[in-house]
Amino acid sequence: MTNNCVICRNDFEGLGNNPHPVSLYGECCKSCDDKKVIPARMLQLHYEKKYQSKELAKLLIENLIHLGFKPEKTIRQLKNSRTEKSIALLKSSNLLDRLDSINEKKYYGADNVLTNRGGA
Repeated sequence: MTNNCVICRNDFEGLGNNPHPVSLYGECCKSCDDKKVIPARMLQLHYEKKYQSKELAKLLIENLIHLGFKPEKTIRQLKNSRTEKSIALLKSSNLLDRLDSINEKKYYGADNVLTNRGGA
């Protein structure tokens, strides 16, 4: 059975892997799972631990993957938007008073920043 990877668009044989959070639909090949999906999940877990918020971690990883925004940019935008939701999100993460920089290269090498964007 031949499938098409939603991330790299290459064909692969057999069952695919869940591409979340890189793509919100379809299946991905083993190579993309190893090189893009698993590192993205690890980075999301790092954000959850660092910011004490699953919701913020999800937003940070989605913006990094699909928009190319580093966490600092997403946090600045949340601070500037002043909506109830953004303020609640920042309060739950203790980020109203500080901005942290995160070394994505440690988790998500510079050459792996997703240029082949799958999903949204």
